[in-house]
Amino acid sequence: MKGLIRNNFYSMEDSLKLTSAINIMMAIGVRVLGIFNSFARSWIAIVILLQMGSYAVQVASTLQKDVSSQWNKFEITMPVRRKDVVKAKYICFILNGVLGIAAALLTVIISQLLQIDINVEKVFLSITFGIVIIFALPALTYPLLLIFGVDKTEMVLSISVILISILFVSSSVIFNYIMPDLSVYSNLVFRCSIIVISIILFIISYMFSVILYKKKEL
Repeated sequence: MKGLIRNNFYSMEDSLKLTSAINIMMAIGVRVLGIFNSFARSWIAIVILLQMGSYAVQVASTLQKDVSSQWNKFEITMPVRRKDVVKAKYICFILNGVLGIAAALLTVIISQLLQIDINVEKVFLSITFGIVIIFALPALTYPLLLIFGVDKTEMVLSISVILISILFVSSSVIFNYIMPDLSVYSNLVFRCSIIVISIILFIISYMFSVILYKKKEL
């Protein structure tokens, strides 16, 4: 299992390095923009969302590299179960999410050290949406790529991001409409609920992907 996880990160190495470099530059950008407090205040929430989302899309990178290098054909000849191959992928998705959260926290820490007057509501909303993307994007993308193939990566990623965004916004509107009396706690309840739902979707996706991968001819 450790070998499979390590190989997944090797396959994403170049993409992860580029993503990390861009995220560090965005965090530094907060430092530069700190002199323009009003602009930085709006920029931080966007940066956080981009940082967390950028690591989530690595799901496509690992699959594309596996196919191009034909590693996906080689790994099933190894003494490992196909279930373990899928499990290693999903563990990597979680670890990528941790990197995204760490990058977002770095940005928040820098903004606080600079004493930037951040919009707390927007920042927490970005973090919530970012966590949802961390779980929901791989949950949708990975099984779809197993079905349609990596040549449909751009289409699958685009549709998944749009679908998640629509569901996130619409569920927020519906929740606040149904439970208006919980105005003080409604945001917290909604955010916890939507994160739990995305985690459940992630688990269901894993089980479904195991079934797909066992039946897939490579």
